[in-house]
Amino acid sequence: MQLYIPTEEELIKLLEKVVARILDERLPAIIRKATRKQWLTNKEASTFLSCTIRHLQNLRDTKQLQFSQNGKTIRYHIDDLEAYLNRGIVKARIAKP
Repeated sequence: MQLYIPTEEELIKLLEKVVARILDERLPAIIRKATRKQWLTNKEASTFLSCTIRHLQNLRDTKQLQFSQNGKTIRYHIDDLEAYLNRGIVKARIAKP
């Protein structure tokens, strides 16, 4: 068994490549998440979920979706909307040959 020990310069180049790839892949999503609105109105939430406002009301009534209400104003936290969408994810099965 051979053991390869990279030089300091090779190690630095490798780390730079890895960091650059991670930033390219993940930074846009991190920025979007950090700069988006945290609380959405009925209209914004229905657009986010691609559903009608009536369906959104049904999700509230059946306690499938958390919300905050102050008087007649209803708001939905963006993380709750994402969690609702993620509960519906169907994972693909890889067929075994």
